[in-house]
Amino acid sequence: MFSFLRNTSFYVLLFIASVGFSQSTYSWASYTAGSLTYTTGVMTSSITVNQLKAWGNGYSSPQYHSNTTLGSGTCGIAGNLGLEVFFGNTTTAYIQQVLDFTNGNTQNGVCEIMTFTIGDINSDAGSTVSFHDIVEVSALDATGAAISPSVSGSGMSISGTTTKVIQGNNSGGCNKLAVSITPPSGIPLKSITIKYYPDATNGCNTSGFYNFTSGCTSNGSCGSCFRPAMQWISVTAITGTASSSCTITLPVELKSFKGKSAGAKKTFNWVTATEANNSYFTLEKSVDGELFESVSKITGNGNSAKEMNYTYTYEESNNDYTYYRLKQTDFNGRSRILNAIYLNDIDVVGGLKLYPNPASSILNVVFEAAEELEFTICVTDMLGRVQQTSKYLALKGANEVPLVIEDLAKGSYHVTITNNNGSRPKTLKFFKGDN
Repeated sequence: MFSFLRNTSFYVLLFIASVGFSQSTYSWASYTAGSLTYTTGVMTSSITVNQLKAWGNGYSSPQYHSNTTLGSGTCGIAGNLGLEVFFGNTTTAYIQQVLDFTNGNTQNGVCEIMTFTIGDINSDAGSTVSFHDIVEVSALDATGAAISPSVSGSGMSISGTTTKVIQGNNSGGCNKLAVSITPPSGIPLKSITIKYYPDATNGCNTSGFYNFTSGCTSNGSCGSCFRPAMQWISVTAITGTASSSCTITLPVELKSFKGKSAGAKKTFNWVTATEANNSYFTLEKSVDGELFESVSKITGNGNSAKEMNYTYTYEESNNDYTYYRLKQTDFNGRSRILNAIYLNDIDVVGGLKLYPNPASSILNVVFEAAEELEFTICVTDMLGRVQQTSKYLALKGANEVPLVIEDLAKGSYHVTITNNNGSRPKTLKFFKGDN
């Protein structure tokens, strides 16, 4: 019996980690145009919309832009994610982007100060305002508490504390808002939320903001028409710089996962150092290490700050299953792979050696046993006919068994050693010389 990781690309090794890097970048370069979800590194971006007329005009939004052109304007920032929208004639229209840093809910956040820029927060000028951009920025730490973002920029009004509300004030300006979010000392950053919506409360005619009636509708005393407004903002790549030391805790800290096989009997042991919101484990098996199927569910301990030991035993008559892995599921239904092992009966005996070889009267059989087990040692000739057999209770570790072979005729033979619980045999050849 032994264990190892066959393909680390699909194994998640869980641990409690302190930040040990200086800077990371969460880029939009691989964004699939039009997608509402996107993952890069430990960050997942999720976008929701409400009361939007359409993405419109053939534009695919959200969309990565390598240059400054968004829609028909050039107020974007190179390398940005463009949020290009028709808001429609409504006071409840918005597009919202949540940046989650929990690595697919496998950790409670990141110990990083996040900085980025939002471009093109502006408005029309004069009394006939047909658009007026408003952006809200907020953030949460790993405890769910609000973090007050630091924001700055010209041509905009800024208000609010934990939720910063930024309004574009000037016409034609490519206003840029610098954003910095610092998690509190010792607590990771969990998420950042960016909400973008139109101001439908100011101006001459509130029904005219982002108006989608056909043609051009007079705005009465304002003296001109309201036009349908397709608007956009651009969000740059996110830069994370290591903050003051904090701990990224994971739902389960797995200390070990081991297994042993005795023929059809399989026994698995694992130890957790801590558990949080842990509903159950699932033991899974596979023939090839790629496609797994469930063996059994084992109830977890929910929340625990002390070491917990688990044991599960079952019988598996199909020796083709040699890969096993442990999956963990939270009470909220989120699952993750903790670790995997390779298990094979042939490994209950290892290091098989014969000496002297050739031998005349005594042949010594040397092997390593993974545990205290009874073995059968069999000598056969080259035609497979049994010449002698003996049983031996092996101790865990190194063993040496002398075989008396002086009655065998001169020639070649095989020694086969088998675990009596049904493991696959191991065989070596030796030559019997003259006495």
